[in-house]
Amino acid sequence: MNRSRILNWGIFALALLLLLPGLALAQSGNGNNNRQFNPQPVLIYTVSSGTLAGETFETLIVYNNGTAIWTGSGTEGTGGTSDGVETVQLSQQEINTLLRDLRRAGAFRAGNQAGDNTDDLPLTTVTVFFNPSGSGRSLSQTFSFFAPAGSRARVNDVITSFINNNFGD
Repeated sequence: MNRSRILNWGIFALALLLLLPGLALAQSGNGNNNRQFNPQPVLIYTVSSGTLAGETFETLIVYNNGTAIWTGSGTEGTGGTSDGVETVQLSQQEINTLLRDLRRAGAFRAGNQAGDNTDDLPLTTVTVFFNPSGSGRSLSQTFSFFAPAGSRARVNDVITSFINNNFGD
């Protein structure tokens, strides 16, 4: 090995040694389960397209500490705003209601849509998390679709209603 490669590996190892304690503290929340400082997502929702109607990207992330962030870019999004970032603070009851509604709609059992996008529709991807608080561990269910149908349509309705009720004009 040449001298510069050894130097690069040495710098990498030093940086890793310096970063590991910080990463461990960030993961552990400094020994307590304070959700304010160690939030975990309970829902991630994205809609993206480069369709004939134009390009659009929309995302919603809801965290277990009550922070909900909606971003939209491109054409008119679900939240009623074409471009921008909006943040709201939810109560624990609002988070529980959202998760209950998603569970009832089938979000924790939904699967991917089979087939190609022949209708020029945006791709929607939903990730919901199980047990996002408590032990610090969570499991997730992710599914994607072009045309909402069945449980995917019910889940999409719950999420778009949530966005329209909490974000936008």
